[in-house]
Amino acid sequence: AVGAGIGAGIYDSAETAMNDRQSSGIIHPENVNKYNELYGQWKNLLLEKLADTVTKKEKAISLS
Repeated sequence: AVGAGIGAGIYDSAETAMNDRQSSGIIHPENVNKYNELYGQWKNLLLEKLADTVTKKEKAISLS
């Protein structure tokens, strides 16, 4: 969310964005293996979607 705020121009810089942040504690996940598995699935889906987007843009450019 902070990265989106930086990209959207809500914050002047990463330093500004991080100045007011406060830690709410440390989270120790109980099911680390499950989280890693789910992250891997999400990452693979993201990479597939990105590849599809690039392919569609390449096709659109070649048709122009």
